[in-house]
Parts: sequence; C-alpha cells; structure tokens
Amino acid sequence: MTIRRASCTRKPFRNHRSRFLLLFFLAVFISMFTFGPAYSAEVTLAWDRNAETNVKGYKIYYGTASRDYNLFIDVGDATTWTVPDLNEGATYYFAATAYNDSQPPAESTYSDEISKTFCSYTLSTTSQNFTASGGTGTVNVTTQTGCSWTASSGASWLTITSTTGGAVSYSVAENTSTASRTAGSTIAGKAFTVTQTGATASYTITASAGTGGSISPAGAVSVSQGANQSFTITPSTGYTIANVVVDGSSVGAVSSYTFNSVAAAHTISATFAVNTYTITASAGTGGSISPAGAVSVSQGANQSFTITPSTGYTIANVVVDGSSVGAVSSYTFNSVAAAHTISATFSTVCTYSASPTSATLPASGATGTATVTTQTGCSWTARSNASWLTITSGSSGTGSGTVTSSATANTSTSSRTATITIGGTTVTVTQLGASSTVYTLTASAGTGGSISPAGAVSVSQGANQSFTITPNAGYRVYRVLIDGTSVGAVSSYTFNSVAAAHTIRATFTRCTYSVSPTRATLPASGATGTATVTTQTGCSWTARSNASWLTITSGSSGTGSGTVVGSAAPNTSTTSRSTTMTVAGRTITVTQLGN
Repeated sequence: MTIRRASCTRKPFRNHRSRFLLLFFLAVFISMFTFGPAYSAEVTLAWDRNAETNVKGYKIYYGTASRDYNLFIDVGDATTWTVPDLNEGATYYFAATAYNDSQPPAESTYSDEISKTFCSYTLSTTSQNFTASGGTGTVNVTTQTGCSWTASSGASWLTITSTTGGAVSYSVAENTSTASRTAGSTIAGKAFTVTQTGATASYTITASAGTGGSISPAGAVSVSQGANQSFTITPSTGYTIANVVVDGSSVGAVSSYTFNSVAAAHTISATFAVNTYTITASAGTGGSISPAGAVSVSQGANQSFTITPSTGYTIANVVVDGSSVGAVSSYTFNSVAAAHTISATFSTVCTYSASPTSATLPASGATGTATVTTQTGCSWTARSNASWLTITSGSSGTGSGTVTSSATANTSTSSRTATITIGGTTVTVTQLGASSTVYTLTASAGTGGSISPAGAVSVSQGANQSFTITPNAGYRVYRVLIDGTSVGAVSSYTFNSVAAAHTIRATFTRCTYSVSPTRATLPASGATGTATVTTQTGCSWTARSNASWLTITSGSSGTGSGTVVGSAAPNTSTTSRSTTMTVAGRTITVTQLGN
C-alpha cells in the first residue's frame, strides 16, 4: 500500500512551511507466514523511504480505535518495523509520520490508516497427566471462523493422531522406564504439556501346588512394588492342606496367604495330604476284634474287621456307628469318607452236662438225683416225659445245680423207661418191673477223670447199660477194665443184654504237650504264623492270644497233635510290641516290629 503524502496541518515542520511526501506501505508479516498461520499478536509494517533529504526518521502510531492512537514507536530511519505485544482477537489501527532534522524536529501529518484484526486461540487445557500405561486424549481449540492453526509434538512418545473438527487427538505410549517424563507440544501456537509417570517396579511371585489341590493365582504372578497379593489354597475332594511354604519357610496348613507391600520376588507352594479318618474298634468280654483300637484309614479306602469269640463264647451283636448289623463275624467299611465306630459284644456259650446220664430204679419206686454242670449265668429247666416220673426239686436253675426226681411204684412185671431233659441234655431213667431180676454194675474212675453213671448202677435182666469215660483237662484215658480185663483206652462202653453183675473201672494218665516254635518275630505290616502242638491221642487242648492285635484264626482248640494259626494286625507305631499265646498250657512269645 502506498500512502500519499498529505499536508502537514497536524504536525508541521518547525521553522519552515515546506511539505514532504511520505510514501507509506503497510504490510502484515506473520511469523512463518509462508509455512502456516501466525499465532503471536504482532504486525510488521514496511514503507518506502521518503525522497526528501532532510527526513531524519519515522514514527508509527497505533491504537484500537480508528484515528485515535494512544501508542507510538519512534523507529528512527528504519523503513520496516515489527510492532509486538498486541492483543489476540483485537483490531488495531496503524498510521505513520515522518520527521526532519530541524530543531525542534518538524513532523508530518498521519499517513493513510491501515488496520489488522488478529485471530485468538484458546485451548481447553494446557496440560495433561498420564500414568505409565499411557493412553489417549483430546484438546479442543477455540478460535474465530477462518483462523487456521497447526499442532505438533515435541517427543516421539507423544503422537498427534488427528486435528479435525476443532480438536487435537493424541496418544501417549507406555512408559517402560521407572522415571517420569514430560513432552511439550504446540497447538495453535499455544504450549501444551503432557507429563507421564514412570512405570512402577514389579516383582514375580511364583506360586505352585502339589497333588491334591490348587493355588490361585498360580504360576509366575507379577506384582507391582508396594502392592499386596493374596493367594487362595484349595484342597481337592478327599484331600486336606498339609503345609504352605513361603520363601522356604512353613507358614502352616493355611487356606490363604497375603504378601503385603511387595518389595522383592517370592515363592509360595502348597502341599496336600489324603484325608484320613479314624475307625474306633472295640470288643467286650468274651472275644476280640481285629484290628482293634483307633485304626487310621485313608479317604476312599476299605477297612475290614474280624470278630472272633473266645472259647465258650459266641458273638452276640456287632454295632456300627450306633446301629446293629447283627452277630456277624466280619464287617467291611467301604470307600471310607468319615470317622466310624464298630463294637462287638459276646455272650457265653452255655454247655450242659448231667450226671449220671442214666439211672435204674426199683419197681417199688424211689427218688434219684442228677447233677447239672454248666457255666455261671447259664439258665436251664428240667422236665420229665412220663407221668410216673416227676421232678420234685430243681425244675429250673442258673449255673450248676441238682435235679431230684421221684418214680411211682411199677406194678407191671415189665420195666419202663422215661427221660428227664435238663438244659438240652437227657438222663434216661429205667424202672424195673415188679418181678424182674436186677443186676448191679459197679462203675469207678481213677484220678484224672470220671465215669458216668458212677457207683452201683441197677440194671434189669436183658437190658443194656452204657458208660461214658471223660478225662479231666490235661489227662487222657489210660485204660478201661471190664470185670478186670482191659478193653483199651476207650471213651465209652456198653453192657448189652445184662444177665449178671459186672464191674467197670477207668484209669487216666497225664498228657504231655510241646509246642514249636516257642518264639516268633513278625513284620510291622502284619502277618500270620503257625505253631505246632504235639501230644498224645485223646489229649485235648486250647489256644488263646493275650493281645487284641494278635488273633487265633484257626486251631483255637483240638484233641491230639495239631496246629494253631495266629494273625497279627499291622503295627502303625514305630515301637515294636510283644505278647504271648497260651497253647496247651505252654507259652509262645510273639514280637512284632515297629513301623
């Protein structure tokens, strides 16, 4: 723009009235005008130098109202000048004057006026903070219509991704360093700063679990410095937590563990054990149960028990967890998943014997007495099967006792027979006929045994009479003499069709016993062992164990030579144990090793 020279009516040169022409060009030069929009509020003015030789310099006048300039700059003899510090968004008006070198200097009137309106730019924010993980953000740019702008980043990790719609979108890369960082960017000539924190240090906690359970989380677990990390330990069905080890040291059988304020790498491992349950086995008087006591059984396993009555006893009942399962000799808990109890009770096996087992009464009638032998507590009754023979006392009793019977007179010439039943055993009573011939059979026994019936036994002519010879414990029949002549070591003898008086005598001798071996050692796992009994024919014996863990499985009694088999339950203790077996009155010592 050329500003023509105007008359100097406002500011004439002093000392003379000459006028000079000021050619004035106003051009707005914005920073980097060729490459993009300008953001700083400044303007560059340029004009042609005045042709008059006495022009000393120029002044630039400006303000925000036309022809009302409140500011000026003396620029000397320069022909271009940049006016700084102007307000964005405002319109400024500019004019120039020239002045000469007179004293005082004369100044021309204002040149033609030019104006310039500046764009203003506002950012929605001038800074933003990000964590180490990075992210994205948006800055909104507010300006007048037609005002252009650009955005640029000052760091490689801060990327401008979009500049459309009056907004700048950007992304912040992850900061893998532990140090924080700051990047500056320029948006519409304004500074925009992004600050990103450094990455937090992390440590690895290695978590593992053995067979029978799990740990969660498992494997290599990354934990930020200062953070807490919890682990949950869960046993599988049928298992329990055995131990949890943290950094090589046990923390017990815990179900959870927390590392607090982690500042180093750690390890945590869990081990598990199969659940075990206790089956408590007991036996009352008169027998045993094997195994006995507190028996430890693994989850899901089976456990069998054997119930064995002692000699003279029988199994009365077996109770499992409070409920009867009957008088069984064995019981198995299958797939054990809980604690149990098993108990066995026994009852005495009542045996009854009567002496004599037969009797002969005269035709005139008489009373007779029979002795009942049985165990204490065993009850019995006595009854006759004939009306002529009545029970006069001892019709019932408990334990050993006597029964007295009375026969009425037999008026018939024929003998008659009746039986008395006592506790399941019988006594045969024969009463002679009125005209029958009666013979006496005299029965006796030496030391070590008995004969039944004993003493003077009346027998009708033609009748039969039997005798039973029984050795005491530890004795055997040596020989039986009939009318003075030996018939051998028989256990019974019968006189058939009696036609005369007779004698019968039984003699006895002691039995000798030996057992082999007299000592045995069994492994902790349990085992069976056999002992041999050597004795004479007819010699009876019994075998019994003196500990519940050692049971007689066969050969609890016998006659003559034989064998005894014993079975030992597993020894769960680390200490060996010993007991004895009494076999035929001899002692066998049994030792079982510790586990």
